[in-house]
Amino acid sequence: FVIFEFGRRYDRTTDHLVRFEPPPPSLPLPPPFSNMLSTSVGGGGGGAGGIAMAYRAPPGQGASSGPSAAPKISSAPMVSNAALAADQTKKDLQAADLSIYPLVSIDFESSGGDAVAYAPPGGVAMPVPLADAAPVGSARAYVGTNGTDLVFDAGGAAAYKSLKRMLLRGGPGNVGKTATASLAHSGSVRLSRPHEYLGARRLADAATGATGVGDIAPEGGTVDGSSPCGDDDDRVVYPLGTLAPPVAEGKKKRDLTMLPDEAVGLAIAAAKRAVHEQVTESDTMLQKKFGKKATAAKLEDEFDVTDDLPYAVATAVAGYRLNDFYVEGLREAIAYSGSSVDEELIYHRCTAAFVGAFLMRLKKDPTKAKSGDWDGLIRTTMGEVKRLAGAGGQQKSSKCRSEQEQPVVLTVGLTPSGYDLHFLQVGDMSGGIFPFGSVGSIAASCAVSPNATEDFDAALTALIPTFVRAAPNRRPCLVLAYGSANDQAKAIDLLGKNKALQGLWASSKNSGGATPPLFTSATNVVSVGTAALAAGTEGRLPGDPVTERPAATWAVGIRLDFFGDGKPGVVRQVFEFGRRLPASYDVEVSAAECAAARERGGNCQIPEEDDDDVKKMGASKSIPKREEAALALQFQIVQKVRHGDGKDGDWVPVGGALRPLVYMEVKEKADGS
Repeated sequence: FVIFEFGRRYDRTTDHLVRFEPPPPSLPLPPPFSNMLSTSVGGGGGGAGGIAMAYRAPPGQGASSGPSAAPKISSAPMVSNAALAADQTKKDLQAADLSIYPLVSIDFESSGGDAVAYAPPGGVAMPVPLADAAPVGSARAYVGTNGTDLVFDAGGAAAYKSLKRMLLRGGPGNVGKTATASLAHSGSVRLSRPHEYLGARRLADAATGATGVGDIAPEGGTVDGSSPCGDDDDRVVYPLGTLAPPVAEGKKKRDLTMLPDEAVGLAIAAAKRAVHEQVTESDTMLQKKFGKKATAAKLEDEFDVTDDLPYAVATAVAGYRLNDFYVEGLREAIAYSGSSVDEELIYHRCTAAFVGAFLMRLKKDPTKAKSGDWDGLIRTTMGEVKRLAGAGGQQKSSKCRSEQEQPVVLTVGLTPSGYDLHFLQVGDMSGGIFPFGSVGSIAASCAVSPNATEDFDAALTALIPTFVRAAPNRRPCLVLAYGSANDQAKAIDLLGKNKALQGLWASSKNSGGATPPLFTSATNVVSVGTAALAAGTEGRLPGDPVTERPAATWAVGIRLDFFGDGKPGVVRQVFEFGRRLPASYDVEVSAAECAAARERGGNCQIPEEDDDDVKKMGASKSIPKREEAALALQFQIVQKVRHGDGKDGDWVPVGGALRPLVYMEVKEKADGS
């Protein structure tokens, strides 16, 4: 139970109110595990370097379920002093059952209105994308044009004052007001794709492949506005000097900066406001609740136009962003926008894309419709279910319980930042609108790339042998591309020519055509699929929620440097691609062992504790050598996102070098530096 996040000030305190709330009898119990993979790299408070991979227990392991399960325990979200001082009415709303409000889904990798969809409140209904047509000046018009980018008018005194109040007083309680007062529909200054820098300590840490950064470019800073010191308080920030109005003569201008999670929180607030506008205009469930007359007015009585709307927020994360500091920043942004953080509503983008593509093509209930009534993608998937059932001796329809009866699909995701390739296995037929109860990644290749539409082809060629080793005698029944319309068109062209994909398809029996069937998708397929997954998790759609079984999309290694001269050492690989989770790796090293390694030339091997050289360096006369070795030792965590020939050049550093045997202290000099 985390009560303080990284980068906090040490004088902070927090109070938590715990309430016991059994789930309503009409809704299924929430899944007993999280679907989010997080990777944390580096040292904690003691500075010990290491790697930790966290993944909560799967069903049946360490979590109770069924009628005898313990009551659901939930806590109030971590909030600032400004939020704790909010009026009692708003507290009651946040503590209430949020199922009567829309559930907002946001795809930060998409642009414009494609980035936002929602699950309607109150009852069973399909997800709804954000409408294309919107009144001029509305939040829907803003999001439809700008997506999750932030647009401001430079020099506007009132807008800058609202933004300054939010940054100085804290987010919750002020974000809604700022989103209303500060964001401009056609402003002169743009802050583009702030989610790319979520949680990043340095500019080099961010997974950004986009070529443009907008008018406000990020720079190095800290959580408290001081100068970067190379520690965990460092953050990427956005300077807001271009937004400030002219300063009166004799007054000193105060430089303001905005953290990426604050910027993303502001974008989430705008998205929630856009959904709020659309729901109050058209949602029939709210008309039933408040009456057919004055629906919008009734809801506005419940929420002031500038409130921080407590709507639940769901989002999907691309494979190349699955790291600890990004997810940490994403959680901070959701909380900053005034919503409670629910990790069960954070999904993998590839899963959301396939679910969204399936549901957006659905004309009838797949358990009742004839195959002739289905779209090609649905017909192909369900046809593969039937084929695999027959191959396994099943004469009747299969429930896809065993791996050999579960169809495999290849998803190709392309964004301005990179590519996201996954061989997904779907199974466990259920009675829900989406007929499969589980989606698992067999093999994946994800990387940041400014030329994703070109680079993914070589990555797929290298990935296919890994898939063949992981799933012998299997092949994907279809390929689904998702992204912008132009990117999908380029991807379909390259996929049709990919020799490795053609060879994989040709190796299967009774397969027509040169490649598996190739399908494109709507540009808002991820936001709609995320809303559908979240609606299932929250019990707003029939059937059980979809269970995700992710595979690691990268290899992890450690590069040791015993001399501290910055020379690249040999990488020791500790995790291979596609490893099972959870996984952990501990490194224990002493100054005596480092000194012994230095005496031997400093390769990547750490001597054993009972080694003669280690015993020699443990003597009192070797204290200077031990101190020198401790100061010099550096650990560099590295990841590899491409399946290649194993060259050290393929390893990408994650964060800065760690110095686990050094305690850093920063002192202020007389001149203030």
